[in-house]
Amino acid sequence: MLLLSTALAASFVVTDPLDTPHPGATCLGDPCSLRDAIQLANTTPGLDVIAFAVPVAELATQAVITDPVHIVGGSSPFTMVVGLGSDRLFDVQDDTFLWSVRLSGGAASDGGCIAASAPLQIVDSQLRDCQATGDGGAIFSTDAVELTRVGIVDNFAQRGGGVALRGGQLTAIGTHMAGNTTDHLPGTGQGGAIHAEQSAVVTLSVSHIEANRADEGGGLAIAQDSVASLDQVTMEANLASSGAAIRVWSSDVIATNSTFSRNIGNGFTSHTDTAIRYSASDPTAHFTGDHLTFYGTGYGIDPADLPPEVDPPPVEGPGGGGGDGDGGGVCGVLSIGFSSPPGAGAPDLRMQNSLGAYECIGFGVVDPTGSPSDSVWTSSLDAAFPATPSAHAGVTKLDHYGGATKTHALFGGATAEDATPCDSLFLDQRGAARPSGAACDAGAYERQHPPTGMPWLDADPEPTPVIHPWWW
Repeated sequence: MLLLSTALAASFVVTDPLDTPHPGATCLGDPCSLRDAIQLANTTPGLDVIAFAVPVAELATQAVITDPVHIVGGSSPFTMVVGLGSDRLFDVQDDTFLWSVRLSGGAASDGGCIAASAPLQIVDSQLRDCQATGDGGAIFSTDAVELTRVGIVDNFAQRGGGVALRGGQLTAIGTHMAGNTTDHLPGTGQGGAIHAEQSAVVTLSVSHIEANRADEGGGLAIAQDSVASLDQVTMEANLASSGAAIRVWSSDVIATNSTFSRNIGNGFTSHTDTAIRYSASDPTAHFTGDHLTFYGTGYGIDPADLPPEVDPPPVEGPGGGGGDGDGGGVCGVLSIGFSSPPGAGAPDLRMQNSLGAYECIGFGVVDPTGSPSDSVWTSSLDAAFPATPSAHAGVTKLDHYGGATKTHALFGGATAEDATPCDSLFLDQRGAARPSGAACDAGAYERQHPPTGMPWLDADPEPTPVIHPWWW
């Protein structure tokens, strides 16, 4: 990845907001469009910097980047790079760094805002309102993508409404992916926020994935021997017919100190309406969730939380049977479904230091072709606990209780408090120390015990006001 400390070859300044050619432009204070600056950077060997003297720059057709470049937006708070809806914005064919820009209005077959076949790094920026008829509404990449404090918002594609990887890697830190969609008709779109295939590696940390939608994998769709690692991530209110939060095909998902809440399977009719749905194509495929913190819906879902086109289903009672009990509908928003071929070798689900809590009855690790023994519950509350109403479990509504992402806090005396060994977890999702009491609290939140003589610190948790950055 490029670093700002790298030696520079030349600097160019964009002064014309329109995509107008200026033959002979030097981009050193004379009339210069963004396209002029990129063409000069391409023909000037070495790393170049493009800055802006205007708040907006237009790209009517894609700008191809063939030499390393930093594109540095304004700091009050950003520079807008706007497409006209007929082509993507950037085709990245060499190392590219973007800072403090808002990209919008791009459209293409793959990669509505950006198609990248070389390393791409984006910081303090937002990509929104781009679309692709194929993969990657905002970004399509076959190489390495690094996002730091980036918003991926309201983009659309057939697969990967926000980001699509075909091989390569995505590393996202402090990133917000929201409102991205794919075609959600049955048998169509996959990966509302992210679609990864062909041994891609997805690493998400301190990030929020919310309100994305697809037919399969409302948040993430992970396929073809790919790996997704989540650390201090909240997946909230994502919607899909199968795998409302994550849909997995013969790949690995590892979640640590993360929260899955209010993700909704919108079919409400079968075991496919689960928060995480896994399919294996061979006996060696497995789903691993070491330290997978399913920290329940907490306050639960009432009809007001549902999208207007989704009607709440009836609650059909506890257990792993039909309806809500086996993963369908509102009460199954944290259920896990397996669909391995019979006799193909059990998928491997390990839940450590984990908690599921529901406002309504219904929880299950659903295995339509195998048995509950396919799942191993380690250092968790017993399997009956997740069917306990969250009010009894002492779980609060999902909100900000410190840290950068939302969690469900615990009231004093919650069933999950001091309920499990810590294993190798030393911090909770907010970064607070574990354990605070005699043992660790189950789930992503560690209730902090006050020092003796300071009882006012033991008050029930209250949400912390949060002001989101502009790119959110």
